[in-house]
Amino acid sequence: VHENARRAFEIFLIQSQDKPDLTRFELIFLDQQVASRQITAFFKKLTSVLEHPEEKRLLNKVVAGQKRFDDRLGEIEMLLPLGKKNEALQGLQQEILPSLALYLKAWDEFIELERKLALQKEEQLAQRYAFARKLIFALIALAFICACLFVTHVVHHISSALAAIRKGVNTLRWNNFEQDILVKNHDEIGELAAAFNLMRASLRENRLQLFSYQQDLEQMVTLRTQELSHANTELQDSNASLEQSNEKLAATHVQLLQS
Repeated sequence: VHENARRAFEIFLIQSQDKPDLTRFELIFLDQQVASRQITAFFKKLTSVLEHPEEKRLLNKVVAGQKRFDDRLGEIEMLLPLGKKNEALQGLQQEILPSLALYLKAWDEFIELERKLALQKEEQLAQRYAFARKLIFALIALAFICACLFVTHVVHHISSALAAIRKGVNTLRWNNFEQDILVKNHDEIGELAAAFNLMRASLRENRLQLFSYQQDLEQMVTLRTQELSHANTELQDSNASLEQSNEKLAATHVQLLQS
């Protein structure tokens, strides 16, 4: 924008000369036209992306200042072909320069506002970054705590299952075949506990069968003992009868001898 304003003044000065340098005039005029198209395209793009109301207001002020400057410059330049150089120079001092100052001031206000908004945006981004950083640290700490709780739960789960199995082994050592191991694990430890319970049930069944066989054997021994005792009693009775018979025979024999 400043370069384009300088070109406009340079064109004005060339036109105000008695013998204008037309070649230089054409070169500067072409550069000014290219820069003007770039500035116009920039205004359109800038207008489409502005969101803050104050930005739009100051940009409108810039556009109005540019239009005022271009209008005043065009009016003064029209005096040069008519030979009114003194009036043109007077218009340069009284109208063009003040309008240019207002135009540049409008640009300065707009740029200052953009600087402040950029600083505010930077501060907001810094605050968001700080918040995101704190949030990330909080999430990391939470993940660490959850991991510790999970590991603690797993260790407690495994240790409690192993303690139950150890208790079951101790009860089995004291010939307690009735209490099963209560383990709710669905892993290798749970399978080990289930196998231990099956072994306990099998031992309990074998022990019951062995106890039944023992009772049957004791009953058979008692029965055989009773039978032997009864037979022994009968045998003793028979021996007593035989002894009595022998005694009677001996007495009879004596009587016969005496006779």
